[in-house]
Amino acid sequence: MANSMRLAAQAGVNGDAILELLRPWLTANEQRPPIVWMCYADADLTNLEQWAAEGAVDGILMLGPPPEGLAELVNGAGLGLCEFLSWEPSVDEIDRASVATGYVMVPARPGVTGTDKRPGDPGKLVAQARSLNPTAPVVVGFGINDATTAVRLANSGVDGVVVGTACIQALETEGEEELTRILSEISSAMRRSEK
Repeated sequence: MANSMRLAAQAGVNGDAILELLRPWLTANEQRPPIVWMCYADADLTNLEQWAAEGAVDGILMLGPPPEGLAELVNGAGLGLCEFLSWEPSVDEIDRASVATGYVMVPARPGVTGTDKRPGDPGKLVAQARSLNPTAPVVVGFGINDATTAVRLANSGVDGVVVGTACIQALETEGEEELTRILSEISSAMRRSEK
């Protein structure tokens, strides 16, 4: 995630650019999944209410310690405030997860994000997230790069999976066609596993 956000910032990506990119898709899709922006504390959220009003964002997941006033800003814009619980969550992460108005995200394994194939069992962390905030959906990420991993983790009791690095790598190396293939394969496998 850190590398993707760094590359995006270097390319001039900001809220206005995201809105312009999404605008055609938003007008063509009345029913769409929620859009969550992952960012760091230095992200420029100045026009957050406008971006939210135009449908470019439904929730914010701030990685690392959030800036002062973030909860008020996000809630004032009518958005969900998501929280990330690390493998060994800090007291601050636990406090923020307990009041998250969006989802709570947990890692699939210890370590940093990426397409690492080491298996992990986030079951204990999923249970902790649910006990901290029984109304918030719990999603899992980190190292989800194929359908088998996504289904295994979805079966650990989470409400969804986050596939990030694998998408960026597919787009960088082979383009949109490969990205579409990976996401279609994962979503199809997850739908089959729900039956």
